[in-house]
Amino acid sequence: MRVWQIGAGLARVGGSGVVRGAHDTRGGAALCAVLGEPLGWDAAGGVAVDEGAWQTARRAAGVIAVWAGGVSPGGSGLPAWGPAGAVRLEAVLAWAAARSQRDGVRVWLRTHAGHVLSDAVGARRVGAWAAQRAPGVGVGAEVGAEVGVGVMWDLPAMLTPGMLARAQDHLTRMVQDAADSRGVGAVLLAGARADADGRAAWPVPLTSMPGVFDAQGVIGLARRALADVPVLVLPQDAALAQ
Repeated sequence: MRVWQIGAGLARVGGSGVVRGAHDTRGGAALCAVLGEPLGWDAAGGVAVDEGAWQTARRAAGVIAVWAGGVSPGGSGLPAWGPAGAVRLEAVLAWAAARSQRDGVRVWLRTHAGHVLSDAVGARRVGAWAAQRAPGVGVGAEVGAEVGVGVMWDLPAMLTPGMLARAQDHLTRMVQDAADSRGVGAVLLAGARADADGRAAWPVPLTSMPGVFDAQGVIGLARRALADVPVLVLPQDAALAQ
């Protein structure tokens, strides 16, 4: 397991920045650049991205991670996992593949329970799709030299407030699902708790909730299962993950 340390803002919608290796105190090459806002919609109903942020990310790293975004502009009440979500995800995949080729970067689509790439089923399907189109592409430092599409499994973002009562079980299952998937760029591993109004789950260090998460157990599983995959952790969990 290759451990990379992240800032808390990178694990939530609206956060942005560059992920650098926790093991590299000299501030070496970035693993990826992370766009803060999800993909949006252009005037024709296609996929749009903040071009300024995209160009900044291109200069920072050879891999760009971006949220796939929701099922429609402004939200329509349609479930992201339904037919409309499937159509939108297909459009996002086509956009990501074209952008990767055009700009010479690898694009990681990042999972989120409220977006069209929302769960393990979708992540595994997208990962298989990506792997079929880029056979032999490696992970970690090697990925930055390739083009194509991959998946950043953001485990806390895949949890909903209703899942938090069994969050330990869900995290364990998702680590195993990611280990069995193709096309995995990285796995973001952290705990989660509900926000003040109980409408969303936000990332927290695994070690900050000892009565809820067995941090050592979850990280130990990730170490065994994700041997060749970059694993992103919050600073408070970095020492345990090394």
